[in-house]
Amino acid sequence: MLHFQVNFGTLKSAVDFLVILSVLVIAHEWGHFIAARLCGMRVDDFSLFFGKRLIRLGKRNGTEYNIRSIPLGGFVMIAGMDPNDAVVEESGDVAADAKARERANDPQAFYNKPLIQRAFVIFAVPLASILFGYFLFCTIGFTMGLPNPSIQNQVQLVLKNSPADKAGLRAGDRIIKVDSQSINAADGPILVHIIHHSIGKPLHLVILRGSQQLAIVATPYSAKVQDQLQNGHLTTVTEGRLGFVPVTFVTYKKYSPIASIRLGTRNIIDDVEGMFKTIFSPHVREAVGGPIAIASYVSMARQQGTVSLLILGASLSISLGVINLFPIPILDGGHLMLLAVEFVRRRKLSAREMQYANMFGLSVILLLMALVMVSDIQKLMTGKL
Repeated sequence: MLHFQVNFGTLKSAVDFLVILSVLVIAHEWGHFIAARLCGMRVDDFSLFFGKRLIRLGKRNGTEYNIRSIPLGGFVMIAGMDPNDAVVEESGDVAADAKARERANDPQAFYNKPLIQRAFVIFAVPLASILFGYFLFCTIGFTMGLPNPSIQNQVQLVLKNSPADKAGLRAGDRIIKVDSQSINAADGPILVHIIHHSIGKPLHLVILRGSQQLAIVATPYSAKVQDQLQNGHLTTVTEGRLGFVPVTFVTYKKYSPIASIRLGTRNIIDDVEGMFKTIFSPHVREAVGGPIAIASYVSMARQQGTVSLLILGASLSISLGVINLFPIPILDGGHLMLLAVEFVRRRKLSAREMQYANMFGLSVILLLMALVMVSDIQKLMTGKL
């Protein structure tokens, strides 16, 4: 007899992942929907997920709302987005040819609208994702509060073979003295500061393990890490490390609406700058993650609480918007690039030209997805996720 054990924590994380993805997709595609309506285009279908229709929510103003069977993503179907709809090939079937001509001359179709309106509809999609992430982050700031971590003097984790491990430091220990300086429970930042500025210098630590005090000596090693300056830019600094992770208590601080907007603006700038620095970094392979990595981040955020999940959702929404602006056909940025080509040469791309561009874009996306998935699997197997 086979026995199956269900990990409910993993199951809940998977559900959280699908919920976050669904919300982000709705916000993302809502940009398409609203912009198309504003430009007088007909929207035939607004679906959450892909595949066969499971639930028909209803039809309003010519748009059918559906929930489909494959729980990944979603789409908005705007009349005339398929370039083949503009092609009329006489088949000899009078009714079919009349219908094809009617479809090709539809004044509400995407391809029959001015270039500026088509560009607006395309650009509205990544813009909606960025604005949704911005709105979410700002709202969290003055409703639930943003995380305000407080480093303690207690050890949460000791890295194997690190100076702390070799000196005998263990998880649960409290460091109550460094050299001649006493360290209290909330003096974690002072402890971290001393370690960071003591590269190669032996530190005499007094630790409290249960009710027993022990004296150990550990020497911080040199580590290069990225640090954020006051202007938001990242720089590489060298600091001392002992190889342990301190316990961090997180409280949540509420801000005024104005302060929240200011923090939200700063967060968007930091996220976008960080994305581009990562993409053009020689360590991009280690830094970029795909669905497996995102699911892992969702699981970690879930353990930290609702606020962490919402902040992760806001960051993912902003990332989704920025990535969609990349000039790769199939992505929104690629569509904008093709519209720019149309503007320069003063005529629309043919259905065949669009097909070739989309095939090229799909090939690039599939290749990138494969590379990211391989990277995720390697990280998972080596314990980095």
